[in-house]
Amino acid sequence: MLEKEQALNNCSISTLLPSSQNNLVYSKDTLVNVNPGQCIAYRIIPTNRANLPVSNFVMSDTLQKAGVNNATVSSVLAVPTYNSDDYATDSAKVGKNDVPVKTKILSIAERAQRVFYFNTKYGATNSNP
Repeated sequence: MLEKEQALNNCSISTLLPSSQNNLVYSKDTLVNVNPGQCIAYRIIPTNRANLPVSNFVMSDTLQKAGVNNATVSSVLAVPTYNSDDYATDSAKVGKNDVPVKTKILSIAERAQRVFYFNTKYGATNSNP
């Protein structure tokens, strides 16, 4: 099972992770009233519901790009990314969205889950992310 949630935040590590102090609430619902240049935090949660471990898991997420799937603006990867060592060398780089955000090959224990957090910056115009 895979869950993808998002929340508006201020592009800092302290607000990327949910806590009682920063009031960040992740949601599966589409965000509304997103302003150009604002950060969107993503939380992706793969859950292994099997009784055997998964030893070759790769999380891959394509960022929004103007003109693709009715998107009017592009989003780019933004700092911070939580547990950046989990991400592949050919993953999207900060300020870019030319390739997906993706992890290295990882394992998920039986009946367990992993959580991935990263930020994107919502584009300013149709042609200028």
